[in-house]
Formats: sequence, structure tokens, C-alpha cells
Amino acid sequence: MAKSNQRHTTKDICDFLNKTGFPFEMKMAKLLKQKKWEVEQGQTFIDLEENKKREIDIVAQKNINNILVNLVAECKSSQIDSWIFVVPTGGASRFYMDVKHSPKIPLKERKQSMDHLSILNFKEPLATNFIVSNGDKKSDSTPIFDALNKVVKATLYHAGKQYSEEKRRLYFPIVLFSGPIFSATYKKSLSVTKVNYIQYRFEHESDAYKADKEPTPFEDLFLKVDYFDFVKKAEIHLVKSAFGEFGHQYLVEFISESKLRWYLNRLESEIQKINTEHWKLPQKSGG
Repeated sequence: MAKSNQRHTTKDICDFLNKTGFPFEMKMAKLLKQKKWEVEQGQTFIDLEENKKREIDIVAQKNINNILVNLVAECKSSQIDSWIFVVPTGGASRFYMDVKHSPKIPLKERKQSMDHLSILNFKEPLATNFIVSNGDKKSDSTPIFDALNKVVKATLYHAGKQYSEEKRRLYFPIVLFSGPIFSATYKKSLSVTKVNYIQYRFEHESDAYKADKEPTPFEDLFLKVDYFDFVKKAEIHLVKSAFGEFGHQYLVEFISESKLRWYLNRLESEIQKINTEHWKLPQKSGG
């Protein structure tokens, strides 16, 4: 039997890639760049639960109002799935710890300077559960859970890397979805609305992220392990420090492709209004 020497054409490759999530990720990165965000794709982070390096789709930064704003985003693409979030009626509670920031602002000043942020607005839809629909059938909801898990862990890693920077910083873990997003509520009857933006509170309680009871001093660590192991242990220490500061509760925002530009405009407008007068930076050591 003769072997086929047929080679793939550029159209074949495009058709193949369109079946993956890469074009969607590239499109979202391009939009962020157009909005003057500094964008890095395919950034690795250490997953302390699995004790290995993983990859997050997009990490974007922008200096707004002298605050380094960080978006940590996972992109999910689907041609057939719809994501449905169950939202209780009456508006769910918001907590000031939902705002992930560093260095930490005292609670009183945090209330005064950040009350206007959307993630603290109880009128925004805040989901308590989720389900994936594939046509008329219930589908596997694992992609949503995996995305939640990844953006939170990647946010902690990214915050740990910036831990020593003398800047005001905000962190927003987000999930970008190429398909439609719906909210489902129940008053007198079931009500389903296409929303394309929704919030979800994710509890990240993991012993792997808690600080060691008796951490090894960096000086001793350096003498006992090789350089690469030292760097890894130092990164883990900083991730645990970030977890100690941020806590176990994270408000993750889900945004459809059509709403990303709207989300970025609203986010920038809100951050411009933050009063940084009481947001003190740590004093430089030495001198």
C-alpha cells in the first residue's frame, strides 16, 4: 500500500486550532493589549497541592491611579456548552476581604476607599452553584471548577512573586468564557437570564498553602540545598505568605467574550476613584 504524502495546508491547521482554546486565548490577550494592559500568556505557577508547576492562560498588569492592577485569567472555549450559575434571591453578602490587595489597608480605610468597587456591591449577581449544559443535557462541570482552582492558585503565586515590591497592588482572578453565561434564580417560579457576567465565591481551604509552624530560615536553607531547590522553596514560602494575607475566600468573576471590554472599562473607572491617601506603602529598609 502506498503511503500518503499529503501535507497539511494552512487552512487545515487553522481548522485544527479553532477546535482548541488557543485562538480564544489569543483574542482575549489582544483585546487586553489594545486596552493598554501588559500581557503575558502561558505563565507557570506552582500548585502547592499537587506539588508541581502548572500554566495559567493570561496574567495582565496595568498601572491605574498609582495602583498596580493584576488580572489573573483562565480562558475557556466551547462551541456548544452554556454555563449556568445558580443565584439566590435577595442579594448575597459581600466582604471586604473579597478585595485582594497589598499592602493591607486597615479595615476602616478600606471601607472608605473601596466601597464603590463592583465586587463589594451586593446588587451584583453572586452565584452559589454552577452547572454546564450541552444542549438539553447536563454536562460535566469540571471545567468550571478547574478554572476556579487555577485562577486562585495562580493569583497567590503571582502575589507571592510581587511580595517585596513597594507598590500598591490589586488582584482580580477572572475566568473568560467564549460561550453564553446564564443566571438561574427562583422567586415564584424559575427565572433564567443571559447575563454574560457573574461573580462566584470560591473557598480555597488547603493545608498545603498554610504557613509552616516552624519555617526554616532562608540562611540555613541556602546552606542545605542546591540553588534550584532553594529558589523553589523560597517561592513556596512567598506563596504561603500571600495565602496568609489573602485568606481562604476568593471572589472570582466570570466574564463572557462579549463583556470583557465593558468589564475593563468599568474596572478602570472604579480604580481611578480609589482614595489612596491612607493606603500606606511599607517603609524602605536601610538608608
